[in-house]
Amino acid sequence: MERHFTETISVTALRKDFDATLMAAATRAIGIEENGAISAALVPADEYASLRALAGRAMQSNALADIIKDLTSARPGAHPHSPERYDDAAK
Repeated sequence: MERHFTETISVTALRKDFDATLMAAATRAIGIEENGAISAALVPADEYASLRALAGRAMQSNALADIIKDLTSARPGAHPHSPERYDDAAK
């Protein structure tokens, strides 16, 4: 997974300081790095619930169901049509 997290922690460091990391993850998303790649994430419970609710509402729309299915299905690498950047400097 590409680096979409401002804060990451290695699996080894997570094992050593799980309690502190869990407390930190209650307020912000933290990527878990394993073998040089982000393999999972810890996110605040309210953020997770909000994302699940958003996906649930979107699934009620036939027009969005396929998009949500595509967005939530795991795949290696970036989508073939995704831009390199999403900011205003993208060309």
